[in-house]
Amino acid sequence: MKRHIIWDALRSILNPSTTKYPKKSFIPPDGYRGAAEYDSEKCVGCAACSQECPSGAITYDDEEKARVIKLSYGICSFCGRCEEICPWDAVHLTKRFELAVFNRKDAETGVDVPFFECTECSRPFFPSPQMKASIEKVRETLEKYKIKQNELASLISVCPTCSFSVDKMPERRMFLRRLVE
Repeated sequence: MKRHIIWDALRSILNPSTTKYPKKSFIPPDGYRGAAEYDSEKCVGCAACSQECPSGAITYDDEEKARVIKLSYGICSFCGRCEEICPWDAVHLTKRFELAVFNRKDAETGVDVPFFECTECSRPFFPSPQMKASIEKVRETLEKYKIKQNELASLISVCPTCSFSVDKMPERRMFLRRLVE
């Protein structure tokens, strides 16, 4: 029994089973799930990633002028669900794995998405890139019903509070009738 242990130790000296990581850099294989990163150009602020994150590592806060989406690497399980669920392809898992930090705030990343302002009261209420992307996504349907994009944009650029104002109700009813018919 002891002879077998000594033999394995001698063999591991000549051919080690571990890598020489700190001295020689480690390159993760393809398919490795490392740190997630946001593409601020593609992120529209829909926060689907935060709703689907099983560990709760992705959170969002609606501040006065923007939606702030944060990812905490200390909580993240690197499952890749955020990358799968993002409809805008704005979250990507990288091969970065060296995430040790001294300060917890340094282990966070994220994106700030500006809000669209209501055309009636100028109150910010919805992520601006999401508004633009949504209108673009329904372009074919709008063409089918002969509705102009700027017509839809003017109707949905009103916050929920102002949307019930009496002044705009006839215009909205006519628009909805055109959609239903």
